[in-house]
Amino acid sequence: MKPLKITLRDKNGETQTYTQNFVPLQKTLDAADLNDRASDYKTEVEWITAKLEYVASLFDAKEVTAKAILQGVDAREGLTVVDSLINEVMGLTDPNSETPKAEE
Repeated sequence: MKPLKITLRDKNGETQTYTQNFVPLQKTLDAADLNDRASDYKTEVEWITAKLEYVASLFDAKEVTAKAILQGVDAREGLTVVDSLINEVMGLTDPNSETPKAEE
């Protein structure tokens, strides 16, 4: 199984790709719960923040945080990257396809 990957740009413009080789099955249940509760969020900001926090929780690297994703992924592709990672954990995408990443 290919690892999960996310590429983040730092404040100096350098990119770093983080990989996660093992994702516990619990994360699939957590993703399903997140999606089940989508209508509970009062604002789009709350919903996006919840998804960012979930995606950050997929990675063991302490550098991968919701804030780091917010600041390190281009706005034009950010939600695509986040949703692709969530979908991959839920088994809704081909596990061998490439996860969209920030332009380098």
